[in-house]
Order: sequence, then structure tokens, then C-alpha cells
Amino acid sequence: MICAAAGWGGFRGNYMKPRRLVWAILCALTLFVFSAPGILAQTQSTGALTGTVKDPSGAVIAGAKVTVKNLSTGLVRSVTTDSKGSYQVS
Repeated sequence: MICAAAGWGGFRGNYMKPRRLVWAILCALTLFVFSAPGILAQTQSTGALTGTVKDPSGAVIAGAKVTVKNLSTGLVRSVTTDSKGSYQVS
């Protein structure tokens, strides 16, 4: 019964005054506007790449340099594979 709790429900004559209603709506909108950027900021804008570097025979290559480039932004990141030939770029 959200409406009743807010003063819109079953009690006759217990309605919110227009000024109070406008104030409540403005407060709700202000809260939404100022919280929306924080919610959007939580969106991850980068991904992660993982893999294993192997030679043609299938043996892993430890210490190999792996470089990735985001073609949209030009951002370049480099990592070195571990002893198992694995890498993760994030």
C-alpha cells in the first residue's frame, strides 16, 4: 500500500498538499539525477583478454611479450606470459 502510505490512499481528506507533492517530486528527481552518474560509472568500459602462447608444435612459450591495441582509442597494453605461457590483459 505505497499509495496509502504516501497519502494517496483510502483515507478521505488525507491527501498531500500540492506544495508538498511538488517538493516530494523534486526531491525524488534530484536524487535520481545525482545518483544516475554513479550508477553509470560502475559500468566496466574495458574487457579482459586471456590466453596461452604456443609454438607450432604446441609447446607453451614462457616469457613471450603479448601486446594488444584498442583500435577505437589507440590504447596499447603489453604483458609477458608466465611459466605456463599464459597471459591476461585487462
